[in-house]
Amino acid sequence: MLYRAPVALILILLLAIACKKETTEILHENVVVEGNQPPQHASVPTLTIENYITKLYIDLIGLEPDLTTMNNHVQQLKDNDLSETVREQIITDLQDERAYYQQFWNRTASDMLDGVTDPEIQDQINTFLFIIQQSKANGDTLNAYYFEQEVAKLSNVLAATTDWQNGIIDIRGFYQRFALNYFYDEINMGSENFVIACFENLLGRLPTASELDNGVTMVDGFPSQVLRVDGNDKIDLVDILTNSNEFYERLVIRTYQQLLTRDPSTGELSLGAAQVQATKDLKSLQVELLKSKEYAGF
Repeated sequence: MLYRAPVALILILLLAIACKKETTEILHENVVVEGNQPPQHASVPTLTIENYITKLYIDLIGLEPDLTTMNNHVQQLKDNDLSETVREQIITDLQDERAYYQQFWNRTASDMLDGVTDPEIQDQINTFLFIIQQSKANGDTLNAYYFEQEVAKLSNVLAATTDWQNGIIDIRGFYQRFALNYFYDEINMGSENFVIACFENLLGRLPTASELDNGVTMVDGFPSQVLRVDGNDKIDLVDILTNSNEFYERLVIRTYQQLLTRDPSTGELSLGAAQVQATKDLKSLQVELLKSKEYAGF
């Protein structure tokens, strides 16, 4: 009996302690806070954004932005998390500038007229005006009329920038003016050279043997057929080529090469040509490429 009491007491104490023990379980709950995404521009270096703006300005208007303009655009893009909407606004604003159309004129003159300048065209116009005056004084109205037509065509080349910007002509009319003038004739003298040059400049390829023969016949003033379309003079040939699907495909290819430094895929070419042919303009295609991740780099 002397040893049972302590043992019993110990058992009672242990039981009491066991009954008072509480189990604490810590639960972790994952909570997602909506809209708690880090801004896109946080991971894009400022230099990358600046490079994008500089490329836009050079590709569209041929000039780099000044420091104030650069800073404004960079901040504008950062404030809007580099959104495509803001990119598009910057692009379309540049496309509305006179310099955009002049840049396109300069490139086309380089491609088709060996880089002839406005002053050189005006000098040639002045020369023709003098010939017209002398011809009329001598009663040679036929010669005067011929050179009056040449003056009109050169004047159209000079006005191509303004007329395109104001919607008087579209992209077809723009290129037609560069193919129908005194300087283009001088560079590509003779009917055969003219036909070859038109195919190269407007379609991006050489004519086939039959296309060349038929084109020469047409340019020489006789009825013929090119790309299954009838015509009988130089103006008809240029109109036929600039109304073809190949003409619009060529514009798309050149735009991809210029802006993305690559050729379009088959699908991109088909969709792009349809888009440009429908709008008779390059602006919407340029916008799509210029605001893309591939061009921007972010």
